[in-house]
Amino acid sequence: MSNTVSLHRILKATPEKVFRAFTQASEKASWLLRTDFIYTVHEMSAKTGGTFRMSFQNFSTGNSHSFSGN
Repeated sequence: MSNTVSLHRILKATPEKVFRAFTQASEKASWLLRTDFIYTVHEMSAKTGGTFRMSFQNFSTGNSHSFSGN
């Protein structure tokens, strides 16, 4: 296991809007398109060596999950 996740997505957005989505907590949650979840960005340091910590909660079940990385 390499502990690496690779994603591929084609976006119809300006480079500036994509940059904001990866560097501003309020924008990041809005780009996670599922409407049946509440997303919360608890910590985000968008810099080399920075970290992030997020969670989401399912409206239907009330279950939540958190994840983090650097």
